[in-house]
Amino acid sequence: MGCAHYILRERDQVIELAVTDIWGDVLLNTRLWPTVKISPNAMDVHGISEADLTNEPMWPQIAPALAQLLSGRHVVIFNSSFDSRLLRQTAGAFGDYMPWWEEKNLLCAMTLASDAFGSTNRHGTISLADATYQAGVVWKGRAHSAATDAIATADLVTEIAKVQRNLVVQLQELQSKGNLE
Repeated sequence: MGCAHYILRERDQVIELAVTDIWGDVLLNTRLWPTVKISPNAMDVHGISEADLTNEPMWPQIAPALAQLLSGRHVVIFNSSFDSRLLRQTAGAFGDYMPWWEEKNLLCAMTLASDAFGSTNRHGTISLADATYQAGVVWKGRAHSAATDAIATADLVTEIAKVQRNLVVQLQELQSKGNLE
């Protein structure tokens, strides 16, 4: 899942949301009309202005479809704690406290990538751009759009799984040859 939002304030809300499956097929891709004014940074970072959102749905219009789509599934999000907070802030602005949102089913792709490739920033984490570069993932669209970021995250997790699987096979081969105790 990918979200576009404006940066790091307690009232910030999601303005674009996308969900893909593990193969990167887009299952949901929508922009959202927020209840608060969009910061000037949103256009710079995400290329989305208030004018772009004029006819877009609000959270209550998409929440049931999102809840149904994610029901019973494990959800992988790059920087899941951040995007989860933004989703809750967005829902909360409409009095929706998302009882269906099960954070225990969240997997943070940023944590997986940091473990696989090491941290690349002062926060001890790794950016999606750095992680995809390290994994050899080719971007399929414009970075910072929710759909492109969600597709990149799915591709990243797939590549990390391949690396892990290859390491396990190599380890088993070494063990079977007696080269590793």
